[in-house]
Amino acid sequence: MAGSEGRGVRLDLYKAKDFDRGRSRWVEATWLLAQSVLLASPLWGTRLRVIVLRLFGARIGPGVTIKPGVRVKFPWRLKIGNHCWIGEDVWLDNLAEILIGDHCCLSQGAYLCTGSPLHFSGPSSANVPMMTCAPGAVADRRQVK
Repeated sequence: MAGSEGRGVRLDLYKAKDFDRGRSRWVEATWLLAQSVLLASPLWGTRLRVIVLRLFGARIGPGVTIKPGVRVKFPWRLKIGNHCWIGEDVWLDNLAEILIGDHCCLSQGAYLCTGSPLHFSGPSSANVPMMTCAPGAVADRRQVK
């Protein structure tokens, strides 16, 4: 509400200038195009999705199935173990590395996120939001719904 004082989110102060995206803007733009054409479409199979993710730096073990509609923020920060299933419309919002163990299933629509802009740093009167990122992992033989 306008004019409210005290603690709370101040997104007008948020700056992500120190965040390292891991690749150049050109590579990221190329990735976004490849993702929208090749990963999102049901026309292409798992094999092509795995190849495209690997071309952009993802480390993917054998026997992995990746269904249509999967979204990956930064494939260069993704490691998927052996014999995993990544279901339709899974979103891997990996601002930091995501490690998925062997024999894991990420069910349709699952969302994994390794970052947040809502961590505050500084004196309580400043409430300056800073990017917080930390690696995330899914242990072997787990299902995420």
